[in-house]
Amino acid sequence: MITTNDDFIEEKCRVIRQHGMRRRYFHDELGFNFRMTDVHAAIGLEQIKKLTHFNQSRQSNARYLNDHLEDSVKTPSVPEGCEHVYHQYTVRVASSIRDELREYLQEHGVGSEVYYPVPVHKQDFYVNELGYQVSFPETERASEEVLSLPVHPALSQKDLNTIVTSVKEFMLNYGEKFDD
Repeated sequence: MITTNDDFIEEKCRVIRQHGMRRRYFHDELGFNFRMTDVHAAIGLEQIKKLTHFNQSRQSNARYLNDHLEDSVKTPSVPEGCEHVYHQYTVRVASSIRDELREYLQEHGVGSEVYYPVPVHKQDFYVNELGYQVSFPETERASEEVLSLPVHPALSQKDLNTIVTSVKEFMLNYGEKFDD
């Protein structure tokens, strides 16, 4: 879904999503078939009705994880006056143990993921095609330390306890204190 109040962006999106056509069978530019089916639209409309509940569940799950993991890993923080919907719940751990923690969690039935393991400015396209030759040390460090834990609305209290117990057990036995 794209929302915009810019007429140029709206037109560009419509053309790209419809094979690059402004009028039927005349392809003005490269485009794709990104048109949504009626079934997908109907599902989307029903899911939007649940969005507030889903966000509240994620926030509740994140609060629980924050409360129970803050002594073990670096948990997410939310600035005063802001709201986080926790599409992902991402913690930070020392880079030397991140991958081992992920394996440990997997062995204990807890899914986790390293989203964006390579920073954008280090992606091949940006380096080789656009010629980026920059360093962002904090971004690069974060990409080696982040690990996202389950926070989705379908988590049960048992699931949350399993996540907490597994992270704490690993950190107690193998972990090292995260250094900001």
